[in-house]
Amino acid sequence: MSKTGFKGGRLGIGTDDPVYPLDVVGDIRLTGGFRDASGNDFNFIALAGPDIARSSDLADATVGIICKDNCVGIFNNNPSQSLDVSGNIRLT
Repeated sequence: MSKTGFKGGRLGIGTDDPVYPLDVVGDIRLTGGFRDASGNDFNFIALAGPDIARSSDLADATVGIICKDNCVGIFNNNPSQSLDVSGNIRLT
């Protein structure tokens, strides 16, 4: 990926014609986390396929996998352990 563009105050990575303030075409690797303007962590929930959503956007919906405060919950929206599973598991 060699295209990088800066246009009208917008940064494009993988594109020389960015539409959004940060416009990335291609895969992203993130080491760290997401924070809002106040410094609060964003907690994301994995939905079907490649989709993700902020946990606050889903209210009390129970979903498959959530990553929150360095813990992973499976059918548990509020994990308190490194891996926190609600329901049966099978280990082989």
